Amino acid sequence: MLRDKGAGDPVMRRYVVAAEPGHVAEVTLMPFRGGDAATDYLTEINREDPRRAAIGRDEGGVTVSPPIPDVATAYRADLRIGRYVAEITCVAPFAPTAAVCNGAVKNLAERAKRMLPAK
Repeated sequence: MLRDKGAGDPVMRRYVVAAEPGHVAEVTLMPFRGGDAATDYLTEINREDPRRAAIGRDEGGVTVSPPIPDVATAYRADLRIGRYVAEITCVAPFAPTAAVCNGAVKNLAERAKRMLPAK
């Protein structure tokens, strides 16, 4: 699906959440040919999974989706920055996911917005 949307090779980084060492946060950055292709990708994944928080064409603030019991155990945010899509998740793989993940996802999303080029 990514190649069909004009995406380049994604890059993923995993971090341990300092406040909760049993939790991990992951950031996946996906470059696209342009902002429209990135927006199209987000639109498609939101149509397939509407619980996912997404930032549309306006590239506004960050909204974090909380976990849904028995369905999705991670906090997550998806956003577009210029021609990039950042998918950010936080989860405790072997325990219930704590609310500390909300802040971890938000902080990583805000950092991505500052670091990635807007075009």
